[in-house]
Amino acid sequence: MLGQIMEMKTKDGLKIRLAPFSKEDAQAFITDGGMQQRSVTRYVSSPSAPTIEDEHAWYDKIRDDKRSIVWGIWDFSAGQPKLIGNSTIFKIQEFPIRQAISGSVISDKKYWGKGIATVAHKARTWYAFNEIGLTRIKSAVATPNIASKKALEKSGYFLNHVERNTFFTEGKLLHQENLECLNPAESEWKRWWNDDEPTPEAIKARETTLAALEWARENVTLL
Repeated sequence: MLGQIMEMKTKDGLKIRLAPFSKEDAQAFITDGGMQQRSVTRYVSSPSAPTIEDEHAWYDKIRDDKRSIVWGIWDFSAGQPKLIGNSTIFKIQEFPIRQAISGSVISDKKYWGKGIATVAHKARTWYAFNEIGLTRIKSAVATPNIASKKALEKSGYFLNHVERNTFFTEGKLLHQENLECLNPAESEWKRWWNDDEPTPEAIKARETTLAALEWARENVTLL
């Protein structure tokens, strides 16, 4: 499924939307975005370079997937809106607890380092907890991908465990850091921890998530 429109700004004033995109729009990930470039996909566990036909096939798959919500990341700052990446909640699970996996990519390198991933993660986290009622969101990054990890941590994701040797790239084995973000609402927090004591890392991350959700309530418009 394609996600509903959310609008926000980065700290530098870029107007960003998480919004649906068409099958034809998806080719921007190839023609403009650079998903065929190694520098973009180096931490993705696939050695292939996708074609426009691959993007069209992927679009048909995600559009029909009722367990996924996918947004295009759009720059609406000036002139013609530009599709620069995508953000996803997928493998939505209902039982035994409502949870899902998140992922994203900014495929146009000109937009790296501008705080776009951070605001997109905060908006997506707010939507996941407040609109579809998730208790937990999981995500994963390759160990060297420090920028992606930091962007997730600003929404309250924290380390759950490390899987060794999950990627092989540039002649090296890389580990995968598995992160999670917990719904900080009291009812969901208690549901998750049950009779266990929350870890210090989780308690600290909860405060970050609360701050991220407060930011989203004040700065994200669900159109």
